[in-house]
Amino acid sequence: FGVEQEANQPLLLRSALQVNPDGSLRMHTELPVGRNAHLMIGSASNCLQAAEQAASLALQGLNGTRPVLGLVLVDTAWRSLLEARAGDEIQAVQRVLGDEIPLTGGYVFGQLARSGIPEPGKGAPELFNQSLEVILFGESE
Repeated sequence: FGVEQEANQPLLLRSALQVNPDGSLRMHTELPVGRNAHLMIGSASNCLQAAEQAASLALQGLNGTRPVLGLVLVDTAWRSLLEARAGDEIQAVQRVLGDEIPLTGGYVFGQLARSGIPEPGKGAPELFNQSLEVILFGESE
């Protein structure tokens, strides 16, 4: 679901974990009361493109340092979306990083981070979900 926030802010994305027998939803996290929520449709191909982009950005962030280990945190919403294509998100990351860099990680229910709005590293921590995060550990050569 895409939950409306204040004016000029992007939709807040939230997932349903399951539909209960009575038709109610068990949610990934709470939804703000009184806000409009829009049904969102995910795209497996867009997710795989995003995985490749995340791996590329992680490599750029090393600034030439040799990567020795990758940590891949994948939101459980991706697991549901890619269920018929299990492991494709890891293959997308490895297409960018190569097979010589070992990867570890798992499925998560989101990450806590500071959005950096309006100033990077400032502000209250927020829950981000519907995402994939690639963290690379490197060593100087």
